[in-house]
Amino acid sequence: MLDDIIKRMFRTFMPQGTEVKTPRSREQYWEDQLIERTIGFDTTDCTEFMSKLRQRAIEFGTSVDQNNTNAAVDNDTDKINQALAVLSDESVEHIPVEKDKRTIDDLIDKYLNETYKSLDSFFEPVYQAIQDECKYVVTSNDWNNSKGKKKSKGAAKSYAHYDGICVDYISCLLVLFDTTLFGSGSDGLAITSDFIAFKSLGDDKEFIYISELESVSYNRSSKELAFNNKRYNYVHTELNGPAKLVFESLQDYLNQPSLKLRKHLNS
Repeated sequence: MLDDIIKRMFRTFMPQGTEVKTPRSREQYWEDQLIERTIGFDTTDCTEFMSKLRQRAIEFGTSVDQNNTNAAVDNDTDKINQALAVLSDESVEHIPVEKDKRTIDDLIDKYLNETYKSLDSFFEPVYQAIQDECKYVVTSNDWNNSKGKKKSKGAAKSYAHYDGICVDYISCLLVLFDTTLFGSGSDGLAITSDFIAFKSLGDDKEFIYISELESVSYNRSSKELAFNNKRYNYVHTELNGPAKLVFESLQDYLNQPSLKLRKHLNS
């Protein structure tokens, strides 16, 4: 009713043909802030994720607006009390209530932190399946046994380490493939919480930070895993199953909406 009255008043005093726009609601304002911040992000596979973020943005914005309304009322009330105190020759201390300065970026960052799943959480459900009856595979479950220590030490010395840093064992190990003839671990693939490293017989080592991982692929017929188009070939047929599980775990990690949106915002 009020909107209709306002529109009629504008039509009375404004030139004919002038478009009358209804002021944006605060809910629409915060939703527009989110749309503007995430413009260009492909929501095809994460509509539910973005729908929840949209709802959170409206709730968040409403809370910020209410806090600032309350702060303004409290500050105005204090000013009135101060004026009355002057008239009464009294002294009243005024402590201003600060505004809520949170922005849509604060809400997005909090939401992404809440919904993000670490890489190791994608590997935990498949650890047993990855290593079952396969002597060429080591997981974090083998950290303290002789098999795990031997292969981890061999891989760390050969290829699974940061440049210029020598280590005895691989820390934060998720899974390791050993493709050497005698099980030394010096050739193979190592995936940790921080990086992926691999080395095939006669080749130089490859090293990729997890934060820089963009794509992963798997080809069973050619016994190949590829990370950012850097190819790792394994020779043992027994690794087909574990390789597929590794591929699926990494792909699920990369496809989680929170990580995809984080990368989009940082690009």
